[in-house]
Amino acid sequence: MFEKALVMCIYAETPIHPGSGAALGAVDLPIQRERHTEFPIIQGSSLKGVLRNAAEDVGITGTIKIKEGNKEVEEKWVDIIFGEQERMGGISVTDARILAFPVRTLKGVFGWITSPLVLDRFRRDLGLAGIKVSWNIPKPTSDEEAKICKNSNLTEEYVYIEDLQLKCSEDENVNRIAEEMAKGALSN
Repeated sequence: MFEKALVMCIYAETPIHPGSGAALGAVDLPIQRERHTEFPIIQGSSLKGVLRNAAEDVGITGTIKIKEGNKEVEEKWVDIIFGEQERMGGISVTDARILAFPVRTLKGVFGWITSPLVLDRFRRDLGLAGIKVSWNIPKPTSDEEAKICKNSNLTEEYVYIEDLQLKCSEDENVNRIAEEMAKGALSN
C-alpha cells in the first residue's frame, strides 16, 4: 500500500484550537475530539490542508509533465503530493493525537503528563512506521500513584498536579520514553 511511513511530532508553543466545524456561535467552535476517548485531536484532513499550504508557502510550486492516455498534461507538484478535489494525492495523513500534556504543578511551572493508554497507542504507531522502541509502558499500581523520571525536579515523595496529590515512584522506562520523545522533538 504505502512505501514509506513517517511519524511527525507537533509541539505547540501556544494554544491551538482546531475547531470541529460545528459552530455554537459566531466563533466559538468546539475542539476536535476523538469520539471514543474525548481526547483532543487535529483531524487528518485539517492537518493535510495545513501541510499543503505550508508546502506552497515554501515554494513547492513546480510542475511536471505526466502522460495521460495519448496526451501529455502538466501537473503541479502540490496536487500530485496532496491531491485535488477530484483525485487523491500521494500521501495519507492520519489524525494528530495527543502524546503528552502540560499541567500546572506545585513545584516548577508545569509538568508533562501522559498515560499508559496514550503510550500504548504511540508505541503501536511507531511500530506501524517500522520504528522499534526499547521501552515498556510503566503502569502505576493504583490511581494515587504517578511514575516519574529519575531526578525529577517536581517531586520529593509526592507530586502535585493541578489539584491532585500523587505518590511518586521512579521508573527507568519513564526516562527512556522521555529521551525518545525528546529525540523526536529535537530532530528537525
